[in-house]
Amino acid sequence: PLVESGPLWEGQLARRVAEAAPNGALLHVASSMPIRDLDSFALAREAPLTATASRGVNGIDGTLCTALGLAARHKGAAWAILGDLATLHDAGAFVLAANLSRPVTAVVIDNGGGNIFGFLPIGQHPTAFEPHFFTPQALTPTTLARGLGRLVAEVTDADGLSAALASESARRDGGLGVIVVRVDRATNLSQ
Repeated sequence: PLVESGPLWEGQLARRVAEAAPNGALLHVASSMPIRDLDSFALAREAPLTATASRGVNGIDGTLCTALGLAARHKGAAWAILGDLATLHDAGAFVLAANLSRPVTAVVIDNGGGNIFGFLPIGQHPTAFEPHFFTPQALTPTTLARGLGRLVAEVTDADGLSAALASESARRDGGLGVIVVRVDRATNLSQ
């Protein structure tokens, strides 16, 4: 069962974003854990929602640019769920976002360096996992987005996420809204 209390974790976040996205919205989801979390934890909706995801050799590269391109042709709201590494791999998207005439919302899961490999047996290895499979970065999604002129809402709990999602749902001005959700890797793995 999905635990709704305590610190936010990635499956809970995917469910809440899918629930909060406006009717008729486009929801573009990054490869790696975000698409798996949406598939595993999001509930069916009565109101329409179009979910898309990119697949390919590079996996996470270009996720936000793809969401922006899809948003340009989509009639309704456009949202994206992506991780911190996918965000950093797509820094140019923040520059392109200056030209958006409609609102696009990026929900960034910041677990401090990716965590998909933490779900594999190597994640339990006492010396090999951290230096070879976990990839923390000196630049954070918040610093990147703010440095390139984006407004950023930072949240760490369910109430903060609900408020940020509601604010983005109501936004009508063009441009990219960014919600950075800080999650703990250990909490995520334990769920």
